Amino acid sequence: MKTKHSLLCLAIASTVLHSCTQNSQVLPSATVPTDSVSNSSPITVQYNKIIKKDSVSKDLLTSFQINYAESISGLNPDVGTKILTELKRQLILGSSVNPDNESTATTLEQAATEFLSESKKEYQEDMLGGGFEHSAAVEKVFDSPKLVSFEYSFYDYTGGAHGMGGSWYDHFDRNTGEIVTADAWITNMKTFQSIVAQQGNEAEQQNAKKEKYTYEPLNFGNGSDFPMPEVCPSAEGLICNYSPYAVAPYARGPVIFTISWDKLTTCVDKTKIF
Repeated sequence: MKTKHSLLCLAIASTVLHSCTQNSQVLPSATVPTDSVSNSSPITVQYNKIIKKDSVSKDLLTSFQINYAESISGLNPDVGTKILTELKRQLILGSSVNPDNESTATTLEQAATEFLSESKKEYQEDMLGGGFEHSAAVEKVFDSPKLVSFEYSFYDYTGGAHGMGGSWYDHFDRNTGEIVTADAWITNMKTFQSIVAQQGNEAEQQNAKKEKYTYEPLNFGNGSDFPMPEVCPSAEGLICNYSPYAVAPYARGPVIFTISWDKLTTCVDKTKIF
């Protein structure tokens, strides 16, 4: 698969239900809610199939769920529609089982059906893993007079020892709906990277002591290969978010820490954010 809280409301949940039967059928039933706040209806795709290969029968268990908002409170309606269109586009693109093949779906209903079809094909090839899972959600996590930010979180399992989860942020100009990248705020990238590495390791030391595990320095690479974090503003400072494997082993999980604004005065322009 292609590698938090606020006024956002749950709008669409699509789940692939599964059971064991001798018959195979795909039964799409899509009902998009007209009022996402009070009358949300799930998009449901049912799949019933026993996969047989070399006289071995296994159940194909597939789940697909996406949560996002149909509306964002407090924004100009046209701006809100523009932002939601982009967020939905990314949710659809991120739903492909095969990382080499982006989704061709144009709706979340199509994305669910496509995911089911791809998972069936790959499952038949190796008969491993016991099923596939894709879940994703988008939530508004920051809002200022200039900027509105959303967190895209996901979890995918398509076979192997374990699944993969993580998150990233999308930022938009609150008045135009245009995408804003962190480069717009970071005025000195080299200084910023140095502060991230220092503060990240300090936070990791504190967390290791608190959670009682052995501290190991985070791997921030050398120079040009510095792993940039996903960043998101908050009232306290800049949240830095690394998905599993980015700077630490998978077992460590995501590495998330906040750098206070007073430590970023030499490399971040807060006037572009607040």
